Amino acid sequence: KRKNLFRLQQYQEALESYEQALAPRSDAYELWYGRGKVLTKLKRTDDAIASFEKALNLNPHSAKVWASLGQALMYQQKNEAAIAKFEKALRLSPDDALSWTYKGFLYKRMGRYEDALTCFDNAINIAPQVARSWHHRGLALMNLTRYQDAHDSFECALKFQAYDHKSWLSLGWALEKMGNYQKAIEAYNKSLSIEPD
Repeated sequence: KRKNLFRLQQYQEALESYEQALAPRSDAYELWYGRGKVLTKLKRTDDAIASFEKALNLNPHSAKVWASLGQALMYQQKNEAAIAKFEKALRLSPDDALSWTYKGFLYKRMGRYEDALTCFDNAINIAPQVARSWHHRGLALMNLTRYQDAHDSFECALKFQAYDHKSWLSLGWALEKMGNYQKAIEAYNKSLSIEPD
């Protein structure tokens, strides 16, 4: 029931269900983890962090809990702390493409573009069909002034998610930097046709 409520984006109802389940079973790490995920969706990250920490006290070997804790810290702009949690998750589960992507996003946010690129490449090697990893790889490459490589990454992102206005916008930016103004305008127009605002 709780997972269905979460999938249906009925987060408050899901939270209430987790709270009821935890009352008699406060030692169930999966319940603390689920509660933390719901609290993250409700943007109650301090409470989410407390739930994830409780889950980790009960099961310190859960990669998904470490990754979710990293995500909550990422939303609080606690970049270094979040990276440390994603690194812990990746030691436990090195094939977690999402953790590689989030870690790369954090490095990109911090201006560490080469480190970000390595993370995005790892994520893509694991799950090449994830548009988000290709998109953020392209943004890291733009910051490294590797415009052709960035262009190619945005093209790959669009291959997997053709209606992502951000990837069209970024593709336009790469084309503009490469001096291909007509194609840049076409990409910008495509972005605007998807997301006019």
